[in-house]
Amino acid sequence: MSGISATSLAYREPTYVKKEAQAAETAQAGSFSSVLQQEGLPQEAEQSEKDIPMWGYEARQYWGNRVQEWCDYVDYTVIQIYKTERNFASKIGVAEEKSINWDADGSAKLTEEQVKDLKSRYDITDISKQDYYNLLAELTDMNVISAKDVIWQFDTERLPFCGFQHSVTPANADQDFLRLPSCSGNMLEKTADFLNRLNTASSWLCAHSAMIDPTSFLAQKSSLDDRVKTYQNLSEIFQLIAR
Repeated sequence: MSGISATSLAYREPTYVKKEAQAAETAQAGSFSSVLQQEGLPQEAEQSEKDIPMWGYEARQYWGNRVQEWCDYVDYTVIQIYKTERNFASKIGVAEEKSINWDADGSAKLTEEQVKDLKSRYDITDISKQDYYNLLAELTDMNVISAKDVIWQFDTERLPFCGFQHSVTPANADQDFLRLPSCSGNMLEKTADFLNRLNTASSWLCAHSAMIDPTSFLAQKSSLDDRVKTYQNLSEIFQLIAR
């Protein structure tokens, strides 16, 4: 995709940033002022650490760890809320016909038997919201997706991008470029399309990193990388169970 235009990135600084900013200054060993030069953006984000203009190694490690800790804390807190309140299904407007495994971390893989069974009961190319919820709940029970993966698709208010509100929008794209797809219909195509948009957004972010506050950049990139991982996994699962 070509013709990328810069848009604003609103940054809400978390508390730990203010408390630890002074300590991190001593670790800074590089400049964040250079611009990544590239003529066009790839369809998938393939930048490695060496491609991204950033602080020195120590500062990058320091802030990367702090950002990840913050994101992990947000994820854990929201999951525990739903695990305790037991109101997730009603909040998103479906019946709790199946229960979500709130301890699922997505570390397992589908077996051939599971693929065959899911394919026989769910049409991922034409699925209702209720059936989609049921499918995801089953996938958490099989531990092939995490509880966080489910929340991210249905409830963006309770699980924001780790406290950072962003707008990463290529030229000629509408303001809803990264709006989540509705959870019904052809989820095979919708998931693949959203994954492509996430990769484009990640590429844009890397290409314009010099325009963004370093800590905000790290948070934005970490959040996008997590989403890419989630939707890449979902896309692969849906391809397996598609009829």
